[in-house]
Amino acid sequence: MRQMKAALVFLLSVVAWRVGAAQVLDEATRARIDEAVIAEAAHQEVVGVAVGVIRDGEVAHVFCHGFEDREAGVPVTTSTMFRWASVSKPLTAIAAVQLATSGALDLDEDVRVYVPEFPDKHVRLTTRQALGHLGGIVHYANGEVIRTEREYEEAHPFADVVTALDTFMASPLVAAPGERYSYSTHGFILASAVVERAGDEAFASQVRARIAEPLGMTTLRPDYQWDAIEHRATGYRRFAGRIMRSTDTDVSWKLGGGGWISTIEDFARFGAGLV
Repeated sequence: MRQMKAALVFLLSVVAWRVGAAQVLDEATRARIDEAVIAEAAHQEVVGVAVGVIRDGEVAHVFCHGFEDREAGVPVTTSTMFRWASVSKPLTAIAAVQLATSGALDLDEDVRVYVPEFPDKHVRLTTRQALGHLGGIVHYANGEVIRTEREYEEAHPFADVVTALDTFMASPLVAAPGERYSYSTHGFILASAVVERAGDEAFASQVRARIAEPLGMTTLRPDYQWDAIEHRATGYRRFAGRIMRSTDTDVSWKLGGGGWISTIEDFARFGAGLV
């Protein structure tokens, strides 16, 4: 990969190891998995990696390799906190579907029914479309991203998912809703605002109560750069043919689309909950 944020290459591809009930994940199998991870990490020049293997809905094996912080010599362990990046999106989708199942959210209603702050685009745009990347909502470089500039009293205003709409809501649509697939992290910011309003509770609190707590995920949290998160994995990227330490990036504005962080074990628990 050309860019490796916090050594997420394998973390974002947690392994679902499907075996029969009579089989076991024996030592030899674990060793083969570990060897494959080490080889691929070397091939891609991954600084640090964690892999979770799921068997019969349980975390059957965890393997950590490389560095949480290369310069400080801190190894990756089961305590290392990795960014979920875009795998944060399913958290938003699950919360939305849960609300829809309970009748608190109509996925096919215009998003402005729940979030009137979102500008009228003179076309119907639904939560279902936003969740399916069919909303025609701008992404990083596929159209003009227009930020709404205003003064904020809060030090970190975009921790509020509704306020975070200011980062893109003035942007024109890149396609009519439902017309075509167009991947959009920003669409999930909008969906998270809908979840917050429909659930009548802060988006982050709903994710914890609806998903993290039932699955026993104790480390899942927003990756706010102003918080001192112990064992947060350092980010690295390729530059001029070398793997370099990245500057910290504020992802508070896109919690619903790429702003969560946890250990590999909690990431695997989430994967197990979906398998």
